[in-house]
Amino acid sequence: MAAEKSVPEKVLRTGPMSAFLTDESSISIARECFKQLDCAEAHVEHGDVRTAVEDLADRHSPQVLIVDISGVAEPLAQIHRLADACDPSTSVLVVGDRNDVVLYREIKSLGVFEYLFKPITLDLLVRSCRMAISGETEGPTEAPIGKLITMIGVRGGVGSTTLGVNLVWHLARKMGRDVALLDLDLQSGDTAGQLNVQPTLALRTALANAERIDAIFVERAAIKVTPKLQLFATLEPVGEALVPDEKAILHLVANLRQHHRYVFVDAPIGAGFRLDLLTASSSTVILVAEPTIIAAREMVRWEQKLKAAPGAGTVYRVLNKAGMPGALSAGDFAVAIAGKPDIVVPYAPEVVQGVNGGEPAIETSRTVRTALAPLFRHLSGDAEAEPASLFARIFGK
Repeated sequence: MAAEKSVPEKVLRTGPMSAFLTDESSISIARECFKQLDCAEAHVEHGDVRTAVEDLADRHSPQVLIVDISGVAEPLAQIHRLADACDPSTSVLVVGDRNDVVLYREIKSLGVFEYLFKPITLDLLVRSCRMAISGETEGPTEAPIGKLITMIGVRGGVGSTTLGVNLVWHLARKMGRDVALLDLDLQSGDTAGQLNVQPTLALRTALANAERIDAIFVERAAIKVTPKLQLFATLEPVGEALVPDEKAILHLVANLRQHHRYVFVDAPIGAGFRLDLLTASSSTVILVAEPTIIAAREMVRWEQKLKAAPGAGTVYRVLNKAGMPGALSAGDFAVAIAGKPDIVVPYAPEVVQGVNGGEPAIETSRTVRTALAPLFRHLSGDAEAEPASLFARIFGK
């Protein structure tokens, strides 16, 4: 019999660990496991995968997370929700009461580090946790990474930055997702102002010195807006515009995707760099236009460009400020772009008030929340069919 693969204890750097288990025997084993691993930040409580999702809304993701799916209806759907709430760098171990090969394969395909069926033993749990901490596996695996969403205003002033701020705010503040927002308008970006925080020089340093970008640098450079929302923004002095190298941008984005469930990039048209590699790496590109004939023309041009690229992700067409005075009607705009936009956001005075007040309009405006609901469903992967229940679940109304 082949010798069991071991991971030397001396190479392990144990960070926070949490476990949510449904029976006292498993809870006792998890506590002893964390003790043997010398975990200083250990959290064990009675619960299951749903409890873990709720807990992650109020605390940072641990290094290792153990969740129980015993007796849980639709366990795969619950693991999907856990993935959205959890930092991609977290190693998840799932415990269940079914010794089912099909279930095992499906769970592993969702990025779960390991599936253990009950009754679990202390030796097995310690060994699995050690391997999760060290990154060792018994077979090929691919670490999960966060979704990359690029926001592009097809013309200046269409409101793409404001929409992006509202999207990340709601994902982080109301849906409990770990989100990073990267503002690439280095000369006149206003994400920081809209989120009521101060920009720093750290982003300039990162983009000018790509070799310095690592997890520690990113952690120090982040502007922490809320516990779940980090902003990377700078404001260059007038006349000192930095033209960043796209390789540096991609390096920074790749690092952010390892630690956040969602990475939003506010990529203005006139930023002075090519967007091809960035958009090609994006799972979703959100094109934003206002209801004018020129913006409609530019939206068509951008959509053609994006969809012609190899491996293009999902392109969402957003009509912003619909119904603003003197603009095209929604119907005329649809004719101009040869199809209905995917999202229509009405012109609303509270949006301007939110920009000036440092509080995103989605916090108080039901109109904005309702308009953006389908986009939240797309980004979160929620498969609920009824719009009413979707709104109730996302917005609590």
